Amino acid sequence: MLGEYPEHALPEMRDDLVRLLQDEDIAPDPLSAAGWYLLSREAGWNAAASESECGSLAQFLGSNPLPSRCFTKVLCIIAGLSVC
Repeated sequence: MLGEYPEHALPEMRDDLVRLLQDEDIAPDPLSAAGWYLLSREAGWNAAASESECGSLAQFLGSNPLPSRCFTKVLCIIAGLSVC
């Protein structure tokens, strides 16, 4: 479902998305899209409205496992790696 409708990802799905993004047997593309939609709706993502607020965004990204899993999967896809 999230593959076709990633915008339907709900905040309570965050932990499940992280777990699924760590599973090497599951295609990461649709899950990464759902993760990005979910992140884009979180207040922490929009914390850096100005350059002086980038520390808030860095803290949000560092304390939340979903962005790191999404970044990792995107980089693996770009690099053409089948296992990350």
